[in-house]
Amino acid sequence: MAERKYTHGLKLSLRGNVTVLNIGNMEIWDGADLSLVRDTFFRLVREDDITSLGVDVGYVQHVPSGFFGMLYDWYERGVDITLFGPGERLQQMLLSLIHISEPTRPLYI
Repeated sequence: MAERKYTHGLKLSLRGNVTVLNIGNMEIWDGADLSLVRDTFFRLVREDDITSLGVDVGYVQHVPSGFFGMLYDWYERGVDITLFGPGERLQQMLLSLIHISEPTRPLYI
């Protein structure tokens, strides 16, 4: 899959079997960014039958509160989710909020 561009600088690429969304070098995401990611996920899953999605969060320091809930909603629908390059702050947020005990399907962080 060649890299494709969507609106507002969002880029898609393929890493192994994972379709990765990259929103650029934004450190702070707002509701509009979350909406863009959500709409792109919807399009990829529903129209392109993608079942393994990733988000490049290498620059991200702050995300809207709905980001993790959105990822979990897609996970519950059978989509494998991978976060690529989470920085220390985002890792601390994830590890302090999430405890996974004996998952039935892998959740990649």
